[in-house]
Amino acid sequence: MPITFGTRFGSSGKILNAFREENPKTYLLVYATFLLVVGWICHHLWEDIEFSSVLTWGAVCQCISFSMLLLKMQTERSVSGISAKTLLLQAMAFPCRLISTLFMDGYLPVDKTGDWAYQFAEIVALIINIQILMLIFGKYRHSYQKEYDDFVISFVTIGCVLLAIFVHPTLNGYDYPIYDVCWTIAMHLEVIAMVPQLWMMSRIGEKVESMTGHYVSFFVLGRALQLLFWYYGYSEIEEIGQGYQIIICYSLSLLISCDFMYYYLKARLSGSALMEDLDLPLCVSV
Repeated sequence: MPITFGTRFGSSGKILNAFREENPKTYLLVYATFLLVVGWICHHLWEDIEFSSVLTWGAVCQCISFSMLLLKMQTERSVSGISAKTLLLQAMAFPCRLISTLFMDGYLPVDKTGDWAYQFAEIVALIINIQILMLIFGKYRHSYQKEYDDFVISFVTIGCVLLAIFVHPTLNGYDYPIYDVCWTIAMHLEVIAMVPQLWMMSRIGEKVESMTGHYVSFFVLGRALQLLFWYYGYSEIEEIGQGYQIIICYSLSLLISCDFMYYYLKARLSGSALMEDLDLPLCVSV
């Protein structure tokens, strides 16, 4: 059984002190992520907050989710219960979306966070994602539960790419369809990205470790904020049906995770401690 936070260090203060001493680089990276959030909030104390900033909030939530996962891995020196396939899907989705958002502005927030903060949050999330994958297939590969991480992603990944090529929005205009296709590929990949993780947790059938639960919940929160953005903004897409394509994809992403989030929130509202493992009856409908 993997060593949890409570059994390894005993208290939150001891956890942070031990982690800081043993993994200074990762410690700094995790805190840099949270400083990004604080800095962005401070920035808006002196600026007008626009609704479109919720898209950036969604990206920041996903960045925090990967930071929590990295913190869990380095603290426990284990990657048990973590799906590499979910992280591989995300590692493909981030570059595809960044190809569009770094060079075009069709899918960016219209406020100032669309100038740098949104893209920066995604770049940081990508860097953390890659570092986690390096730990899974490198330093901590002995603890990777490959036998449970058996959801087949090859065919669905090909399907995501082909569907995006033939059906995609055109918010970047008709002159540069490659940017729209890349953004749509990322959207499709993220619809199924959490499926391998939920599948793996249901296959293991044990308690879900606290930080793994937080990782999934923050990821889902990020997707919910992104859906909120597109729900209020899809009407600006002129072509009939393109707005619904985006709404359907983001809604499916949340629907896939609704079982987990129900039991996660139920456990939290029942008074369980943040660092307590979750006894979730995971029979995930995926």
